[in-house]
Amino acid sequence: MPPIPYRFMPARALALPLAACLLTPLAQAGEAACKPILDANTAKFSAPAFHDRMYDSPKAKTPSGEFIKVGDKAWMKEGTRWMPLPPGVLKKMQNFDAASFGMHNCKPLGMVGIRPAKVYGWDLKVAGKLYTGSKLTVAFDGLPTKVETPEGAYTVTSYNGVVAPNAGK
Repeated sequence: MPPIPYRFMPARALALPLAACLLTPLAQAGEAACKPILDANTAKFSAPAFHDRMYDSPKAKTPSGEFIKVGDKAWMKEGTRWMPLPPGVLKKMQNFDAASFGMHNCKPLGMVGIRPAKVYGWDLKVAGKLYTGSKLTVAFDGLPTKVETPEGAYTVTSYNGVVAPNAGK
């Protein structure tokens, strides 16, 4: 799925699966500098489980949406209700064709934290308009932990202690 600038996302119910992919932006094929970001995407979706929490702004105290993957199943949450994703959606997210998207100008931005994590930046071209300043933090184990958009929205991903939600509630 494409890394769509937050303000272009459709209705929230459809946006959450797409927003989960904001954590793992995909590059145009052939841009070697984007390989660490693509590798982080592969590592994330290969993990046994992960939990994304999406926030609309740096000041937000509660997530505006959530996404959980456990094994070959996935759920999204908006508001207070968890909904299972149709079986093919997670597979499409895992096998997305990166060659069709406008991610470019990928570059390392440095390291953060006591147990150093690498931060990468990239630009995105959507419908002829250039968006700059997106960031991805990749932990020492190669798993992505945070994505920040130029608009201030961000997503945090955790991998430990993730369990399937009580769908429908």
